[in-house]
Amino acid sequence: MNDTKKLNWLYFYYAGLAVLLFVLAGVNSHFKVMPERVSMALVSLGIAVVLFGIFESVAKVAVGETSKLGKTFSLGGAAAGFFIVFHMLEPSSVIDDDAKPVVNDVAVFDVVFTAPLNKEPAIEHFSDLELRVTQTEPASTYQNYPLLPTESIGRKIGQYELKERSLKQIGDQYQALLKRKVLDSFVGMPGDIPKFNICFIRAALGPISAKFACDGTSCKLDELSKNIKGCDAPQTHMDWQLFDQAYASAVFASTTAIGWITPSLDTLKENYQQQRNTYVEFTVAAESLRLPETADAYSYQLTVNEQPVFINGWTEAETLSVFDPKQPFQLNFGLQNLDFSGADFGQENLQLTLTFYAAGDKVRTDIINRNYIALRTVQPVSTVENDVHYHWSGQQYFGLSDGFEVFIWSSTNAEEIVQRRKKFFDEAKLTYQGGKVVAVVRPPLSQNQNYGLVLGLVDDAGRIDFTFPKATATEIASWLRTEVAPLKTAVRPETNRQHPLIKDVNLYQIGH
Repeated sequence: MNDTKKLNWLYFYYAGLAVLLFVLAGVNSHFKVMPERVSMALVSLGIAVVLFGIFESVAKVAVGETSKLGKTFSLGGAAAGFFIVFHMLEPSSVIDDDAKPVVNDVAVFDVVFTAPLNKEPAIEHFSDLELRVTQTEPASTYQNYPLLPTESIGRKIGQYELKERSLKQIGDQYQALLKRKVLDSFVGMPGDIPKFNICFIRAALGPISAKFACDGTSCKLDELSKNIKGCDAPQTHMDWQLFDQAYASAVFASTTAIGWITPSLDTLKENYQQQRNTYVEFTVAAESLRLPETADAYSYQLTVNEQPVFINGWTEAETLSVFDPKQPFQLNFGLQNLDFSGADFGQENLQLTLTFYAAGDKVRTDIINRNYIALRTVQPVSTVENDVHYHWSGQQYFGLSDGFEVFIWSSTNAEEIVQRRKKFFDEAKLTYQGGKVVAVVRPPLSQNQNYGLVLGLVDDAGRIDFTFPKATATEIASWLRTEVAPLKTAVRPETNRQHPLIKDVNLYQIGH
């Protein structure tokens, strides 16, 4: 009877001790008092205690209470249980030199930093509250992921948060270029966009906490950051400046080429939802790129009418994105109306350069082209480049101001409209309410064969608006009839006479 009571007491003792260890492991995992390995060890120890209790009880019955063989049996079984369970729970810390970045991985850590975005004089084309992320390493698919402030008082910017892919292996690197969010299109250089560079490497296992203090365009890793170190810097020195000037120039080379700086597709969608601003979304797709399986990244460069377009100020190198060559390819981007005047018989010429890489080495470059008629239904086009069948489609989104066009000339003779009438009107250098005025060529619609000229207003950023609300269009038409209709060109040498600037003034409602 006493032996039975002792046996029951042993059961309760070891079971209670195991429960206590399990509770401690759960508390540590929840509150992260100590590394996760401690929780794993506590769970393993709890299971080992249970095993020891079972083996000890069996040994007492089988070989007696004082038998050395029984003790050896109990301790050996418990130790083996601890070893097996701990190694089942513990993630491998072995670095796989051939490990590739994980595409579409789950976001598991935050980058939080203080960024005084409005320290420099405010620029109307940039947001004071948001940044955009551009990957410069094929480590993420979130190149358009916005950084939003977690706290903001008036114009004082607080912390920002970015959820990104996991860095699973020790030595995995996160590298990103953060640029001010571009709100509107303008002509400039990518270097005009204020930017922040960050780079860090997983230094140890466990949850990553990446905190940065940013001032101007440099960021320093905060001492509260966990399990990471800065790129090319000693792990023990945590307050280093992430990018010195030489490294920044080499990795994030800012081109001095002048082109259109345009909002990202995400920003265009936001503006459309909030203010119904006009934009067009393009999709370039291919079922198969016919690339080697080693291909892992691509970059792109868009030009419109032979002018480079830098989406959110990103250079081609800054658009580098990861992809799977075995999957269908798709790239989406958007455009506002830029300086579209239809100079090519009513069309704008778009060119997209796609460059594909394998482990940093260039594999192939595909250049595809299409024509586009601004503020018309986007007709899909297909083209073949390097045996790849590309499909380039689009969707035009009309804004609140896209009501009416103001026609000033029409003719079935395309050469007459493009080579003569547009040229005559533009050379007159007219202004309306202080702004420059130009003629925009509109190609025929399906129901007629007339080419037309409509009036366009050039804004301060160089963009041309040629669609207006009805009230504005009516005012412009009145000005044309009273102020412009009497005007003529100078004597043209090719005809030896003067020519009228406009013919008939008519309002045309878009979509009718």
